[in-house]
Amino acid sequence: MSELSESIKEVDEDEEETELDPSRVVHLKRGGVQVTTSCGTIQFGMPPETIKDSMLLGVPIPRIFVVPPERFNRRLGPNEGINIAEFEFPAYAAFFFTGGNAKVQLLVSNQEVEERIRTVMQETLLGPQEIDIESDFADDFPRENMPDLRKELNYFGVFMGKQLTVDGLLNFNQFSQKGMATIRGEPSEEGGEVPVVQIQHANGEYTVYENDKIVAVVDEEIKLPIPDSTPRFETSFRPPLFGVTILGNSHGFNPVGKTSGYVVWVNRRGIMVDPPPHSTSILQQQCIPPSLIDGVIITHCHADHDAGTFQKILREGRVTLMTTPTIMYSFLRKYAALSGLDLEFLRGVFHYRAVSIGQPIKIRGGRFEFFYTLHSIPCIGFSVHFGGKSMVFSADHMNDPVAINKLYEQEVVSSGRRDTLLNFPWNHDIILHEAGIPPIHTPMETLVALPEEVKAKLYVVHSDSKKIPEGSGLKLAKEGVKKHVKFASRAA
Repeated sequence: MSELSESIKEVDEDEEETELDPSRVVHLKRGGVQVTTSCGTIQFGMPPETIKDSMLLGVPIPRIFVVPPERFNRRLGPNEGINIAEFEFPAYAAFFFTGGNAKVQLLVSNQEVEERIRTVMQETLLGPQEIDIESDFADDFPRENMPDLRKELNYFGVFMGKQLTVDGLLNFNQFSQKGMATIRGEPSEEGGEVPVVQIQHANGEYTVYENDKIVAVVDEEIKLPIPDSTPRFETSFRPPLFGVTILGNSHGFNPVGKTSGYVVWVNRRGIMVDPPPHSTSILQQQCIPPSLIDGVIITHCHADHDAGTFQKILREGRVTLMTTPTIMYSFLRKYAALSGLDLEFLRGVFHYRAVSIGQPIKIRGGRFEFFYTLHSIPCIGFSVHFGGKSMVFSADHMNDPVAINKLYEQEVVSSGRRDTLLNFPWNHDIILHEAGIPPIHTPMETLVALPEEVKAKLYVVHSDSKKIPEGSGLKLAKEGVKKHVKFASRAA
């Protein structure tokens, strides 16, 4: 086996031994191919949410991934702008679900690709390396209430007492100049030889070898399914004067739930919040003309919140993107690294409207106010006032009073920041609040403990109905235009 990588190109294909077994190869619903080997399952290509395919199949999430040459689909069509190298959630699953005892191995073509992936992981795991917090706030915002984002990110950058690093979650393995990569598995409990698998990348294909025999051949082009855009209803859609349509109410680790995404309607025009993948097709399913939506709010740069943003931008033309400068440049660095496109070029494909915390902005007659939440990377929530009514969206937010007070004791947050976090604006007419997976999200206990009059107007998002305790008075926000939250605005 050790000589295989040197000799394989010299062997005529007709003379190579094969043991192709179709049961070893699985074509995933969302795209990508899994091959079962003695070193574990190897996945070729990583379109968004493919870990959910593994969960639904009842198989372990792979820990070995081959990063395809094309990491960002630029082809015109319904899949334009889709990230085909979404390694974030597989890495999170391997690491956090095992208490920090496992990581994923990424097979990349060269050092440049490795460096690009490191850039992406820096932004999504640890946040920006440099932060100019002053650029995100209004000049008259009380300085004692401003977050020290560097301290907060450093706090979340520790897990089980250990500092999180890119190398702590990812192992890199590069193909040689001859297109060969070797994977070594773990020895069995009984001992014996370490299993070895080799993959050759040549002529637009990956050939998988095990015990000197070909066991699978996989096309390097990751074939993505055409998203269903069949309208679900016969009647045309009329946007509410003021309201919210839930495109997805769950998170990236729920195999049966749709990843969070929203449309906020103000004056019958839509602003999409954290567009999910294939959001255009989702809108068409709900009979919502995509042309009604020309604004996008990005709350933060985790894959389950930003994966559909560039797709929305590329598919729909020059939309207006709204977020803080800190988050916007993190987003650009991440997707410039993923796509291989120049950062300034990407900056030019959309209209950017910077939001300043502490300074409301007017959008179609509504007043939007933004705030920094408490999260592992910079993240913003917001409130909207229109026609005498208002709503607030928490975005991803560790709203845990006990933890917040401890952060103050540890001098991670100031007294002003602590008081701001402890006094979440529960007074709005509608509250969309997350309850994801702690410790970087809000524990369900925080929402259960709220007064009944608050819970009556609260809709839980970024969660799972099974996580909501029976009799708690809480409810999961329901998806689709038939269930969207409307406001009886005085302007109606």
